Amino acid sequence: MLIYFQIITNLLMPIAAGALYLACFFFSRMQGSKRLKYFNLFLLSFTIYLILRPIQLGLGAHPYPLWVCLFRHFLLDAVCAPLAFLALCAFSESVSKQKITKAFVAGSVLGGFYCVMNFLGTDSSYVLLDLGPLQFHDNYTPSNHAPYYGRELTTLTQCLVATIFFIVPSINCLKKSELKQTSQLLFAKGLLLFGLAYLMGTFYHLWGLYYLAAAVSAILLSKANYDDIQQIKNNAKQAADLIRNELVNSLLRSQGNENKLKELFKFIGLEKSPKHFVILECSTDSNKGDFQRECLNHIDKDERSKLYQVFSMTDDSFGLACGDFSKKELADFAESLRQKLRTHKVSIGVSTRLHSLCEAYRESLVALNRAKELGGDIVVIFTPLRDLSEFGTSLIDQQNKLIQLIFESRREEIDQQVNDYIKNLTRNCKMNLFKMKLNLQGIPVLITKSCIDKNISPEDILKCEEQQTIALLEVKEIDELTLWLSKTIKFYLNIIRDSMQKPEHSQIKRVKEYVQEKFREPISLEDAASIACLSASHFRRVFKKECGESFNQFLTTYRIDASKDFLKNPKYSISDIAYEVGFKDSNYFSTVFRKSQNISPRDYRNNVLKS
Repeated sequence: MLIYFQIITNLLMPIAAGALYLACFFFSRMQGSKRLKYFNLFLLSFTIYLILRPIQLGLGAHPYPLWVCLFRHFLLDAVCAPLAFLALCAFSESVSKQKITKAFVAGSVLGGFYCVMNFLGTDSSYVLLDLGPLQFHDNYTPSNHAPYYGRELTTLTQCLVATIFFIVPSINCLKKSELKQTSQLLFAKGLLLFGLAYLMGTFYHLWGLYYLAAAVSAILLSKANYDDIQQIKNNAKQAADLIRNELVNSLLRSQGNENKLKELFKFIGLEKSPKHFVILECSTDSNKGDFQRECLNHIDKDERSKLYQVFSMTDDSFGLACGDFSKKELADFAESLRQKLRTHKVSIGVSTRLHSLCEAYRESLVALNRAKELGGDIVVIFTPLRDLSEFGTSLIDQQNKLIQLIFESRREEIDQQVNDYIKNLTRNCKMNLFKMKLNLQGIPVLITKSCIDKNISPEDILKCEEQQTIALLEVKEIDELTLWLSKTIKFYLNIIRDSMQKPEHSQIKRVKEYVQEKFREPISLEDAASIACLSASHFRRVFKKECGESFNQFLTTYRIDASKDFLKNPKYSISDIAYEVGFKDSNYFSTVFRKSQNISPRDYRNNVLKS
C-alpha cells in the first residue's frame, strides 16, 4: 500500500496537476488579454515546477535529485509565488514597477536562502521507490545538526513563502467588503486554498496534499480569470455600443458631412447606408433596456433583416435605421409595432425621405414631436409633397414656382401664388383637411433645404421650420391654411433678407478662421468643405462667389503673407520658413513666392533688411 501511495503522491499527482495547469495556461492565452500576463506566466512556471518532481526522482542517486530540487524550489519561491501575488493585485489595481521589483526581490531572497540551506545540509539520497528496473531517488532532508539546522530553516523558508505570497494577500482581499468583483474573490480563494495546503504539506511533509490542492486551485483560478475575461469583453462591448451611438447621434444631429456619416455606418459593419429612420419614445415609466428589448422581440425575421442599426438616444427613446422598406411596408411596420406595444404609451415618428441621412433623421424627429403633440400612442409619418406622386405634378410645379418667388423676394406674386396653390391643393385633396396638412408639412422642409443649399445659416432656418410645423398641427379649418402658409413664407422671407444683408456667410467665416489657426498644417479642399458643412463641389462654388478667388488661391496667399513676417527675421532659414507656413518643400515655396510677388524670398529678405 505504501508503494501505491508513493506512486500516486510523488509521480501521478504532480503530472496530473501539471497537465491541468498547462491546459489552463493554453486556455488563458487564447483569451488574449494583457491583463492576464502575470497569471499566464504563473501557470507556465508552476507547470514546470510540478512536472520536474517526477524528473527529480527519476534522474538517479545523489547529487542529481539535489540539483533539480534546488532549481524547483528556487523557481517556486523566486518566480511562481511573486507571479501569483501580482496576478491577484492586477484584478483591482495597476501593478507598479516598484511592487513588481519588491515581489521578485523578496522571492529571490527566500528562494536563495532555501537553496543554500538545502545544499549545505544534504549530502546523500535514498531510494524512495523500487519498481524493479526503475528506481526513484529522493534527497535526505537537510541535516538538523549545527551549524546549519537545514531542516528547520528550509521548512521555515517555505512557510514564509506560503504566508507572504499566498495566504496574507488572499485574506486581505477577502476582507475587503467593498470588493464586488466575484472573479477576484474566487481567485483569492484559490490562492488561499493552495497557500494553506502548501503550508501544511511543508510542515508535515505531506507533499501529496499540496499537489492535490494545486489541481483544485488551478480550476478555481482559471474559472476566476474566465469570469474576469467575460466581464472585460462585456464592458468593452458596452463601451463600443455607447461610442457608436454617440458618434451616430452626433453626426446626425449636427447635420454632419454626408460622406463621413456613410463612412461611419460602413465602419460599424453596414454595407449599405440606411434609407429611413423610425424613432420610438415611451411616455410610461419603464426600464429603457426592457422597452427596447421588448420592441426588438416583436420584430419578425424578415423585418429584422432590413433593420441596419439600433441606436439609443435618450433614457426613454431609441432609433431604428432601416434599409429596403417600401413606403407602405415601412408604414405597416411602424403601425404593427405600435399595436404590439399596447402596454406602453408609445409615440413613433417615421421619415420616408430618400435624400440625405441627416434630413431623414431630423424629419423623423419632427414626426415624433408631432406624435407627442397629438397625445402619443400614434404613428406619424413624415411624407413631403414631392413624395406624394398620386396628386400629380401640378402641385409640385406650383410649389417649385413658389419657392423660386420666395428667393427672388417677389412679394406681390407670392400672395397670388399662395392662393392658387391652396385652391389646387383643396381640389386635389377633395376638401380633406388631413391630406392637405400632410402635403403642406413638406413646404417648410423644402424651403429650409433650399436655404441651406444657398449657404444661409441653418440655425434660424431650422428654428423657423420647427415653429411653423407645430403651428400647422394646430390648424383646425381649411380656411386657416392660407393664412398659415402666408405667415410661414413671411418668416422665411425675413430670415433670407437678414442673411443676405450679412457681409459674409458664417460657413465661409468659419473656414477662414480655421485657415488662420491651422495654415501651418496640410489643408485640403475637402477639409475646408467639411468645416463649412458643404460638399466639396458646392463649397468650391460658394467660396469663389463670396471671396472672388478659389479656396486654394486664398490659402496660398495667406501662407505667402505669413511668410513675409518670418522673412524679416534673419535667424530663420528659407527652408524653416517654408515649413512654418505650410509648405513641405522649400523649392516649391520659392517658386510660389516668386510667382505671387515677382521676387524670390531671398531677394525679398535682402530688400527688407536693407531698408
